[in-house]
Amino acid sequence: MKVVKVGDVVRLKSGGPRMTVSVVMPTAVIAHWFDRAVLNTDRFNKQELSGEQSQQSPKSFTREPKKAKAELYEMLAEAVRNTAQPEPEPRRKPKEIAAKGGLTQI
Repeated sequence: MKVVKVGDVVRLKSGGPRMTVSVVMPTAVIAHWFDRAVLNTDRFNKQELSGEQSQQSPKSFTREPKKAKAELYEMLAEAVRNTAQPEPEPRRKPKEIAAKGGLTQI
């Protein structure tokens, strides 16, 4: 087997679940795997393992170029403009409040 690194996915040569290497020692590794919802951890000799070839190419993450402060401000202002604002409650006159028992006179 090639050089094992932390994060590599391996299997036992005799079969079994895919395991993720978390610790690499000179002749052994510690790997984790799930059996249904149970996380298992054990130590394996490097000779017992075979590397798992990833079927997905590694994702490359690219960042957008930094935006100018004015551009970010404009984006935020547009988002606020496009957000539905609740209708404010109409203000009631004191007579309406008193008629509904909202005010008591002393």
